[in-house]
Amino acid sequence: MGRPDNQHELALGQAGAGAPVPAVENTVAIGSGAMRSKSWKWILVGLNLCALLSGVAAAAFLWLMALPPAPECDKLSSLSPDIDRLSCAEVAVQSGELDDLLSGLALLEAWTPDRPLYQEAQRLKNDWSQQLLYRARRHMSEGRLDDARRLVKQIPRSTPAYAEGQEIVGQWENLWKKGQTIATQIQADLKAQNWGAASAGIRELEQIPHPYWRSQQSIQFSQRVWQERKDRKLQQDVLKQARSGRPEDLAKAMTVASQMHSNSFAQQEIQPLLNEWSIVLLETGRQHWKDGTMDQAIALAQQAKVNPALAKHADHLIRLSEARKLALASNTNWETAPQDVYRLEEAIAAAQTIPSDSRFYAQARDSITSWGQQVNDLKRLQMAQLMANLGTIETYRAAIAQAETIGPKHMRRRQAQTLAAHWRREIERIEDGSILVRARQLAQPGTIQAWRKAIAEAAQIPMGRALRGEAQALMYEWTAQIQSIEDEPLLTLARTQARQGKLQDAIRTASAIQPGRFLHRTAQASVREWQRQIQQAELRRRRAVEAQRARASEPDSETPSGKDPALSAPEPAPAAPEPAETPRTFRQPAPRRAEPSARRVNRAPRRAEPASPAAAPAPPAPRELVQPLYAPMQAPAEPAPPAATEPAPPEPAAIPASP
Repeated sequence: MGRPDNQHELALGQAGAGAPVPAVENTVAIGSGAMRSKSWKWILVGLNLCALLSGVAAAAFLWLMALPPAPECDKLSSLSPDIDRLSCAEVAVQSGELDDLLSGLALLEAWTPDRPLYQEAQRLKNDWSQQLLYRARRHMSEGRLDDARRLVKQIPRSTPAYAEGQEIVGQWENLWKKGQTIATQIQADLKAQNWGAASAGIRELEQIPHPYWRSQQSIQFSQRVWQERKDRKLQQDVLKQARSGRPEDLAKAMTVASQMHSNSFAQQEIQPLLNEWSIVLLETGRQHWKDGTMDQAIALAQQAKVNPALAKHADHLIRLSEARKLALASNTNWETAPQDVYRLEEAIAAAQTIPSDSRFYAQARDSITSWGQQVNDLKRLQMAQLMANLGTIETYRAAIAQAETIGPKHMRRRQAQTLAAHWRREIERIEDGSILVRARQLAQPGTIQAWRKAIAEAAQIPMGRALRGEAQALMYEWTAQIQSIEDEPLLTLARTQARQGKLQDAIRTASAIQPGRFLHRTAQASVREWQRQIQQAELRRRRAVEAQRARASEPDSETPSGKDPALSAPEPAPAAPEPAETPRTFRQPAPRRAEPSARRVNRAPRRAEPASPAAAPAPPAPRELVQPLYAPMQAPAEPAPPAATEPAPPEPAAIPASP
């Protein structure tokens, strides 16, 4: 840097001598600026090179420090690197699945010592072999000797676990043979009910140095002895209960048998009998199902269900019975309802779950066909009811035509006929209603002439029509009023004559009211009362005549009081009046009182006397030869909707139940 300063001084000296100094200064400034710009460029280039080299170094370091990517185990092949195959095998073994463990051992068994990862493979192979041996020990502790043998055979020969496994298997087989021999003998003793020998065999099992026989099997056989002895007692109770062979007793025996252990010898011996009894219960339940008593069928099926051998068929009977209960519930009314279709569809769905190998498949198949047909018929009837609800003659006739499309062999045929008959009656009500309206209008004046016109109008409704009963009730009422007006004077006159003592005249007057007339029964009741009064008067007259004859035959005999016995005899009490509806028979006279024997001996012969006109027998009451023309007057009940052949619809039970 000293050089530019010297040049600067030189330039200043020259300027002092009169040279042009400014020109020299400009030249020096330009040269120094060019040198500075070149130096900065090189500095920037160096900095860029350093940054680039630093980035490359950092990327290389990160690449060296990062883990290699995990291999895609599902895409491995025989050409894949050993590191990838070993990693995938190790990951698979960690899942704990036996198949993955065996696959890993098979992979490593094929590796040779010249492989780079052979030592790591040997370490993993020994570890996995020990895991396989552990699994074999666990199988043996559970009594699964064959599974334990199979696992030991999978252990590679090149591992230490192989020799250990072979030695253990030999020990297992010896212990197993000994334990199996003792267990077989215990089974025979249990079957023969030799409880002491079975207990001795259990004590021998407890001496075997293996947890399977010493702990598990000895405890199980101890429980088995207790269960067998209990089941033998239950077996005797079952046989005693089922001795009669009646279904109800068999059901009770099945309930007792359900308490027996399924694997006991007692249960195995009685199992054939249980099968026979279950079949009897199921067949009885089938008959109840056919008869429509679903609750009894379900109860018997529940009893048979305790037998595992036929529990499936019992469950089918229960489902089929429940389905038919739904189907029968749709027959409870003579009219149709939307829920009837829903019930039948539910019944069909339940019956379709019964398989073809069931004892009740035939009933289910036939029921499905019948119920499906009923669903179609119910939909037709519901459409007919919708039309009939409009309440006109035309819609009633259209509904009848729709109901008549149901065939004669269909289960809903009678219901369709009932609805059709009801709608015909409704048509008749509409057609004949105007006649009754006119008849009532004609009867409003309340005169005989008006009532006769009303009767003639109401009589236009033919017999068998829906309003014929109501018309007859009105005709009877009006006829009774007419006859009451016509016959009341005769009855009043007869009662007046009776009060005057002219009973015979009163009887003749009242008898003029002919049978079948409204006041005939009232008149006959009065006639019977008057005839009774005549009979009482005749009885008193006869007693007076007899007393007079007795006095004539005994002129000197008198009573202690000096009075005539006939005159002193008490007057008989009059009989109580008979009700209006008593039978039309005369009351017989009371028997005579017995007289003393002495008087009968000295009695003079009775003289014949002419009969008094008053003693003549009263004429019998006129007999009712003709019944009244009309029934007793009462308000007629509204007739119920008719059936196909009768006016009234059938009761719910009248509609036939589907099979």
